[in-house]
Amino acid sequence: MDRRAIVLFGLPLIALHAAIPAAEPQGPRPTRALPPKWPKSVADVFFSDARAKLIGKRPNYPAVSSRDSHPVGPSTTEGSDLPAAATGEFAWSKLISPETIEDEIKSLQKQVSENVTTPANFKGGGFKAGRRHFTELALLFAIIAQYDGQVRWKDKSGGIRDLMGRAGQNCAVGTDASYNEARLRKEDLEQLVQGALTSAPAADPDARWDKIADRAPLMQRIEQAQQQGVAPWTANPGEFSKNASALLREAELISAVAETIQREGYSDSDDETYLGFARKMRDAAMEVAAAVRGKNYDAARAASGNIEKACSGCHEQFRS
Repeated sequence: MDRRAIVLFGLPLIALHAAIPAAEPQGPRPTRALPPKWPKSVADVFFSDARAKLIGKRPNYPAVSSRDSHPVGPSTTEGSDLPAAATGEFAWSKLISPETIEDEIKSLQKQVSENVTTPANFKGGGFKAGRRHFTELALLFAIIAQYDGQVRWKDKSGGIRDLMGRAGQNCAVGTDASYNEARLRKEDLEQLVQGALTSAPAADPDARWDKIADRAPLMQRIEQAQQQGVAPWTANPGEFSKNASALLREAELISAVAETIQREGYSDSDDETYLGFARKMRDAAMEVAAAVRGKNYDAARAASGNIEKACSGCHEQFRS
């Protein structure tokens, strides 16, 4: 058959097919409400096309950097490759729970009380433990100040953060001055935990993560959590089950610290290799925490190994 004949023959079929309505769905039609009919007095309040009345170009809001230059504070939006909270602030709740924060602060309060005893003991080496403890406390109170949810001591967190951060800095050496400050912070912590601390100094609005909490003591805390907690508690199913609560806390602490040391100002925070190790460590710690909640030993063990790999890789190329 001639090609033109085929085309002419097919056109009526196409037209016929287009004219046939689609099959109606089976069953009764759902009942829908009629659209409202607004009176003229209401309709006249609104523009028919609001865009025609706007002046100037539409704003182009830039994306927030994952390590922006904003200071630490309750209204700071700290970006990350993790999603933000509903408030627009960094979603710390995805990394660490209020229970872990509170339990760790109470634990550190006891450790400080045991460590800050006499000037002689403090100068003899106690200042080194004090530096680790106060630095971690400063980090935890900085997180509380930004936390996207309710956490105990939030109303005083900014001022306490600054006090603990300064004590941590000064505990780099063991002197009479650093001991006296550590003793005062010990008393503050005791009153805080007991609910007797009625006030705290105003928070420094220009405080920065790297100035609040030195990286070296934070890295020591990660090493302690991994080697003394996560690794042995994921060595076999028995240890995993027996230490589930403690394992969850240590994993959440690792993830929070690994997130913090990516912030602008910390050494190597502009190095993508370093940031890659920090993110892998954070994500692996989050996987350990998720595995604990899901009672999945195999997943926890695998994630623990990934924390170890990230730590080893980072130590080979970077130093605190």
